[in-house]
Amino acid sequence: MSKTEFMEFMPEIGKNIDSIAFTLNNLLTWGGQSQMNGLSTKPDFISIKKLVDESFSLLSKQAEVKSITTINDIDNNVITWSDRDQIDVVIRNLISNAVKFTREHGTITVCAVEEDLFWKIQVKDNGVGMDTDAVTSVFTEKETEIAYGTLNEKGTGLGLRVCKEMVENNGGRIWVESEINQGSIFSFTLPKTKKV
Repeated sequence: MSKTEFMEFMPEIGKNIDSIAFTLNNLLTWGGQSQMNGLSTKPDFISIKKLVDESFSLLSKQAEVKSITTINDIDNNVITWSDRDQIDVVIRNLISNAVKFTREHGTITVCAVEEDLFWKIQVKDNGVGMDTDAVTSVFTEKETEIAYGTLNEKGTGLGLRVCKEMVENNGGRIWVESEINQGSIFSFTLPKTKKV
């Protein structure tokens, strides 16, 4: 293979490495903790804004390929009592999915809504959306179908099941609202303070 031919393959190789690394991280976090000795949740006060900034930075290359605008609309006062590593995985998965299913020149916004005892974090996109059946089954164990993104990006279906388990282990819940061709809003709640 010539140098020119090799260089033509490099962008695809880079995308595949990113995808493998992301999936491996999910498997290690979920499988290692959950399957071997129960999911060990170590809550502390964490900044959601910081985690979203880190995820946007990590996924910036994929967003740039599609000219997607990313907006972190979360204030510094959004502090939750939760496990930093687990919620990092949740946020990264939700943003990664939003990038995957948002078309070129689309927008992804992450925001927070204050409730009495919880913060509700929302990842909104104006992508391809889902039908009612997909919304119903997206977090279930029976989900096995691989969905492809707007640039034919592959997914494992593992990510959202991991998200559900981790959010629930942190005392919250997760759900999605979506319409075909209108986009999706993934929402999850996290407690503001530790239980007394």
